[in-house]
Amino acid sequence: MAKAVISYPRHVFNNVSLLFLCILFSPVVLLVSTLAYGLGKLWSRKAKLPTLTSRRTVLITCPERMTKSLTLCRAFHEAGHRVIAAEGSPRYAYECSNSVSKYYTIPSPTDPAYVTTLADIIKRESVDLLVPVCGVQTTLEDVKAAEELQKSLGCRMFQLNTETCELLDKKNSFIAKARELGLTVPETYEFSNKEEMLKFLESSMGSGKKYILKCIALDDTSRSRIPLLPLAENTSTRAALENIPISENNPFILQQYVEGQEFTTHAVITHGKVRAFAACQSSELTMHYKPLPLQSGLSQAMLEFTEKFATSLPGNQPAQLSFDFIVPLQLPGVDYSNYQKDQITLYPIECNPRTHTAIVMFQDQLKELGDAYMSIFEDSESSEDSEILGPGPLVKGRYWIGHDIFSLVILPFLNLILLQETPSGFLKKFVSAVSHILFWKDGVLSAWDPLPFFMLYTVHWPRKFLISLWTGKRWTRVNVSTSRAFDAHVR
Repeated sequence: MAKAVISYPRHVFNNVSLLFLCILFSPVVLLVSTLAYGLGKLWSRKAKLPTLTSRRTVLITCPERMTKSLTLCRAFHEAGHRVIAAEGSPRYAYECSNSVSKYYTIPSPTDPAYVTTLADIIKRESVDLLVPVCGVQTTLEDVKAAEELQKSLGCRMFQLNTETCELLDKKNSFIAKARELGLTVPETYEFSNKEEMLKFLESSMGSGKKYILKCIALDDTSRSRIPLLPLAENTSTRAALENIPISENNPFILQQYVEGQEFTTHAVITHGKVRAFAACQSSELTMHYKPLPLQSGLSQAMLEFTEKFATSLPGNQPAQLSFDFIVPLQLPGVDYSNYQKDQITLYPIECNPRTHTAIVMFQDQLKELGDAYMSIFEDSESSEDSEILGPGPLVKGRYWIGHDIFSLVILPFLNLILLQETPSGFLKKFVSAVSHILFWKDGVLSAWDPLPFFMLYTVHWPRKFLISLWTGKRWTRVNVSTSRAFDAHVR
């Protein structure tokens, strides 16, 4: 589970080649952005503003130029509210978005000046609602800051409190909470001592069970690949765990491996009620979001799980919850989407108590999504009978064209030339990319708001690759949807 090792020549090649591709495709990006802008002008429309008494000012804190942050900005804008965006990176994407009324640069959530800077913005802009789009590494700092600001300034926050957020964010305590609610969970064991873990794995060798090793505190290391444990020989298992930094301060869990398909969800919760919900198939690094119909058996099973958690939240806290599930293939030959709710066994494996990129599944329903968040200002009785917002059966999937062009066209083509890809394999990936371009929608591009798409590929990523070259900071892969690069070891 150690981080991947990247040599200096490989580091230079990765950054230079991707920088070259950004430059090469910049005319195409400009053309697409211009066409989108023209179409937006041709079918121009303005968000229908609510009455002045119900129009709010929303502050969205964005750790980077993430798609989920932009989706939230657009949702509140489409619902007729004034959107203030604040982020720690240089102003390249949100500042030029038509959904943002004003933009601020703020310190990192770990900086002591973070809270005072946000307090100044809240007072200056008369902010009604603070929505922290938390980074994975800084969730607790974001939440603590939001709690302090809500208490001192009276500005509402759309986020769980620190205690609940920490409970759900940690894999061990989340599984314990799910078990406490009577929900089905995979076997999960916590270890802070490597020898104890090895003894457990040795004793389980005859059971036929396999386990996945996970770090309780999420980091890039915990996302690296490691084989299912235990291995055939104790010496092999010990070797696989040799570089795992297990300690009292950095505990790990062994979670029972369940063979099946992984799904992820995103839910908006106010007053203990689920207001918006979407689910889709997922993987370790999901870059394609095709929502399941809300009325499908799978969606209903995952929604029921989410509703049980929603009602258990202390004090009816507002929340954005994303759950990852494994669904075993229980009916061989039957597609998952055709399962009935009573035929489904869900194994929850993780919870993300923050905005998830899966929120892009609501991009065809931005106004309704904004309204779902704004139900925080309604009393619980008036919103008791409101319907749950979910993607309809005709909602298109979401993809990122930069990712698809590289991973489904350019890279397979190079592998084909090097005889590392079969012609049929290349053709399958190429057809998949073309299908997404023709029938799906890009997660960033919008006809009425095209500049963030243009800036993402002509400014943000080139700048990121140049900084990586200049500083020597190496990465193993990049995620276009979150604008994140995964750190690597140096060789």
